[in-house]
Amino acid sequence: ALFVFVLIRAWVVPFSHDECQSYTIFAEGSEQVNTANNHWLYTWLAKPLYQLFGESEFALRFPNLLIFALYLVYCFKWAIKFKNFEVQFLTVVLLTAFPFMLDFFSMMRGYGMSFSFALAALYHLVALAEDREDKKQVEKALYFSLLAVLANFTMLIFYCAVAGMVSILLLQQYK
Repeated sequence: ALFVFVLIRAWVVPFSHDECQSYTIFAEGSEQVNTANNHWLYTWLAKPLYQLFGESEFALRFPNLLIFALYLVYCFKWAIKFKNFEVQFLTVVLLTAFPFMLDFFSMMRGYGMSFSFALAALYHLVALAEDREDKKQVEKALYFSLLAVLANFTMLIFYCAVAGMVSILLLQQYK
């Protein structure tokens, strides 16, 4: 139901001012390419979609719809960490029932992507804390937090925090 809600919003809601500005960055070669309004990862994904499908708002918003699926996967991964069904249900509800956040998954902006990647990075950071021998969790936590930065530069502090926590967890292992 949530995916359908986001899908319908991506289809029927017209572009916002910020989306129009983002559109001009890759479609018209705007000088604003080096500003905070340019969400790099989204621009990289939207440019080939623009070349394939033209000015279709839905096509340009499609990357966030795919990333929303990733967000839902990690919502459920977080939920199954708990044994109690009521806590699992509440976890999914709390992570998905925030309409303001859901709006970002139906826009041509990097915010939805950054939410998804941050949720995934935190999941793998906690997995590393639970099993410090699993080095794949280090890679995944850093990879997803870096993708969050590429989706939205305001996530740079988040990346530093994740990298710092990974460093602390790995250093504690060698005490």
